[in-house]
Amino acid sequence: MKNIAYLFIIYVLLFNTITTYRLLKDDTYETIQKIIQFILIWCVPFIGAMFVSYFLNAIPKKATKWWQSHWLTAGLIALLFHIRYQKKRVDGYPSDMNAYSDYAGGWYDGGCDSFGDGGACGGGD
Repeated sequence: MKNIAYLFIIYVLLFNTITTYRLLKDDTYETIQKIIQFILIWCVPFIGAMFVSYFLNAIPKKATKWWQSHWLTAGLIALLFHIRYQKKRVDGYPSDMNAYSDYAGGWYDGGCDSFGDGGACGGGD
């Protein structure tokens, strides 16, 4: 029973450290937001890291070549430490079409934003 407690403590420390690293590398948040999230991670160890990683995963990052070539190890790491990377289909488009995409120039919901302007959604001759 003691060994399980030690493993959980090590896991929480690793999870907090990885989430802190991800927070520092993220360009989305301002300095004051990062400070508040940093305090949350380390004052409420496991719950704070889960909360912050949820928001870090709001816009998934592009997977590097290592994450794509070592998919089994990367999947295990992503599962353990709550990391979400953008998945791509064979044709290069994201598999989750309700996600942020560089290919669509922003958020893509499968619908059409403009009607009657002669675009691909109809209208115009």
